[in-house]
Amino acid sequence: MTRARLAAVAAGCAAALMVAIQVVGAGLATDVAPFGLVSLQFVTDPADAVAIVASWSGDLWTAALRAHGLDLLLPLAYGTATVTAGAALAAGRAAGTGLGRTARRAGLAGGAAAGLDQVENVAMAVALLAAPGVATTVVTVAAAVAKWTLLAASVVGLAVVRWRTRGLVATA
Repeated sequence: MTRARLAAVAAGCAAALMVAIQVVGAGLATDVAPFGLVSLQFVTDPADAVAIVASWSGDLWTAALRAHGLDLLLPLAYGTATVTAGAALAAGRAAGTGLGRTARRAGLAGGAAAGLDQVENVAMAVALLAAPGVATTVVTVAAAVAKWTLLAASVVGLAVVRWRTRGLVATA
């Protein structure tokens, strides 16, 4: 399988996982967690994190754990997609150019985002299974902000390189 094909398959898996997380976690949007599971990523007050987790009782608790379980797989998919897309673009028409270096760096930024996502996921698991506290809240927010920043930079960088090479990328 070529890198470009692997990137496409991994991106498709990432998209499918995002849909599955939304379906499984559809009921997790509550008054205190308007964005469902994602709400827990950006809460800065441990008391608010406690309230979010407490709002998911009964069947919602099970849904939160299932959605989080799927979220553990998501970084593997998008990390693979971004890193291999960067490598494929860097080996294509952009090879040996500044665009090639940008493609490789953009892909690696997506891989770093995936690593930070797993740090965030561990902190969220502790919050869900034990109790939210200062440490879990700080780690979750810091990892989430860094993850989203790197992921945005990765996607934009890869899109710019793809656009600048006019889609004429070798299937390396």
